[in-house]
Formats: sequence, structure tokens, C-alpha cells
Amino acid sequence: MNLKPRGNWILVERRKSASTEEETVVLLPEDYKKPDNPYSVVKVAEDSSLIEWSYGDMLLVPTHIIREIIIDDQAFLMIEKNHIMAKVEE
Repeated sequence: MNLKPRGNWILVERRKSASTEEETVVLLPEDYKKPDNPYSVVKVAEDSSLIEWSYGDMLLVPTHIIREIIIDDQAFLMIEKNHIMAKVEE
């Protein structure tokens, strides 16, 4: 299945973490919840008509604006163009 965003919407995917930390065991209270990062780096998942962003570009966005859309058991992530804070370059 393919999803073609329109208007200000951009199809993205979560950036894979490059961390290679060793796993450690730490005992925590049962009600402990790891704090969520308020910002995420996402990767543009397809070329769009938007001049600023192309396939593979990494973008910094507030985590809470990432929308997950499920169609026939397939998940798509979308963001609105006006929520992009920065382009991330390595």
C-alpha cells in the first residue's frame, strides 16, 4: 500500500538509533516511567513537491506532533510542514 500526502503533510519514518550501548540491569519502582523526549528526529520517507525537503532528509520535530495513521494493518507516520523546527545534518 502506498500513501501520498497532500497539502502541508509529509510522510516520514522514525530514525533508527545508532547507539551501541551495552545493556545493563537497573532495578526501578514498578510505577517508574521513562521520561519521553519532547523532540524527535524523523527521516523524510518519500520525495514530495515541497522544495525544502527531499527523500532521506532528517528533520527535527516536536514528538507530540507525529501522527500515526493505520490503514489495513500498515502504519504510516506523517507530520505537518509548519511543525518542522530544523533540518539535521551530520
